[in-house]
Amino acid sequence: SSVQDTAVVFTELTGHAIRSAAPESIRLGLVAEFFDGIDPEVAVAMDRSIAALRESGMAIDEISLPQTEQVGEVFGELMVAELMAELSGVDVAEAMQTLDPVLRDRIAAAVRTGTDPESARARVAQLARSVGERMRGFTALLGPTVPFVARREDSLADVGSAGEWNRAVGRNTRPGNVFGNCGISLPIHRGHELPVGL
Repeated sequence: SSVQDTAVVFTELTGHAIRSAAPESIRLGLVAEFFDGIDPEVAVAMDRSIAALRESGMAIDEISLPQTEQVGEVFGELMVAELMAELSGVDVAEAMQTLDPVLRDRIAAAVRTGTDPESARARVAQLARSVGERMRGFTALLGPTVPFVARREDSLADVGSAGEWNRAVGRNTRPGNVFGNCGISLPIHRGHELPVGL
């Protein structure tokens, strides 16, 4: 299973075995912001999974993390600031032409802000400390991996719509990347249902 595989990888990388925990000792934070604009199919799968976790004895309480709404902007600033530092001495305009159009658009928009790496890292560190404070008392955070089900490819035909979709589907996983948290996505759909991750 995904959980067992993750446990094996963790043990191999760190040398520490993962101890089993009684469900009653686990408190999960249901992140309110992760459910904004959720598709009905995802909501059904999430409700079903949350009910099963509660039935097992786990405590699940809602938590608000408004900091997650700043992650998209901060992530873009940090990514571009570090990219520009890495490309020092390179013809950036020429290099940009070799990139995927969606990525090129994201970078071009962020380049105009002119954020330096140290400033971007300081913002990330400040947000990470704030999130760490809010997470105190919770074993882990919980939410849908992506709040939407898959879309038809022809609905993402132009760069603008593809870029918007790219930002939207990474909305719930990006905070973990930015704040240095670990995470796992577990499939929770059934049979004929479109894929949904928790």
